[in-house]
Amino acid sequence: MSKENDLIKSIDNAFSLLDLLSEHGPLGISEITRLSGLAKTTVFRILKTLEHRGIVMQIEDEIYAISYKILKYQPSPLNEQQLIKVAKPYMQEFSQKTGETINLSILYRDEIYIIHSESGESYMLQSSLTPVTDLYCSSMGKIFLSEMAADELEKYYLKPLFKRTINTIIHYPDFCKEQQKIKQNHIAYDHEEYEYGLTCMATGLYQNGQLIAALGCSGPTTRLGFKGLAQLEENLKKTAETINQLLEV
Repeated sequence: MSKENDLIKSIDNAFSLLDLLSEHGPLGISEITRLSGLAKTTVFRILKTLEHRGIVMQIEDEIYAISYKILKYQPSPLNEQQLIKVAKPYMQEFSQKTGETINLSILYRDEIYIIHSESGESYMLQSSLTPVTDLYCSSMGKIFLSEMAADELEKYYLKPLFKRTINTIIHYPDFCKEQQKIKQNHIAYDHEEYEYGLTCMATGLYQNGQLIAALGCSGPTTRLGFKGLAQLEENLKKTAETINQLLEV
């Protein structure tokens, strides 16, 4: 019997779809069907099964992406559930104190995956945010970019990047100027670079000197400005420092 005959076709097809999502990023069912050559009903059933298991997620109507939960199948410095358990009470404290949303995210390939949030006061832009974000246009993503070596960072900015607003930084020399400030102040900002009217700030979480996650605060630009960016930044840094101390224990 040949090795090909030993394959379980449905499992093989499922990994083919994961390969497509990994290579192309979020895709619609019709596009996945075209690229995979599988029947649309087969693609739909596989995606729904993977979604049920948390391996993919639907980020828009019939648009699918790989979920951060796939990371649980590979070794990591700290299991994501352990990280959430450590960070959650301090994130809740931050949210209650400031009234603003705080997010915990990890890096997977070239994207940020929000694995836990504590919500503050509501705002209209919340509905447009997704749990998966590109690095270049988010404050949490910039934390990870700022830790990259120069050649790795330059390679990242060689990719075609979409300018979401007039403030979005899409060129390597422009980010290098900002990188110096991030490394000096241990804080990154997204000043309406992802969405008009939305401002975010972020700082890093470290274990054994290695950046493992980012902690970010987001909210309407006018409201954050009224409360005071400096005060929110101080509270975010204190929250991260407390969590960092626990991660080193």
